[in-house]
Amino acid sequence: MSEMSREQIYQEGLAALRERLGVDGMITFLQGLGGDKGNWTEERHEILGKKTMDELLEEMKQPK
Repeated sequence: MSEMSREQIYQEGLAALRERLGVDGMITFLQGLGGDKGNWTEERHEILGKKTMDELLEEMKQPK
């Protein structure tokens, strides 16, 4: 498997949870992780970097 980005790993992880646990189970599992303890502002900067809104919108339009 080639090296995946943090976002790709996150998306694959959600897909695996959804497949194995179903949507309700996935939500219950994620709620149990205590997601309210993180700092979204810091995480957002790690994930998105310093891209402008226009850059992010252009990326979203690109086929995967």
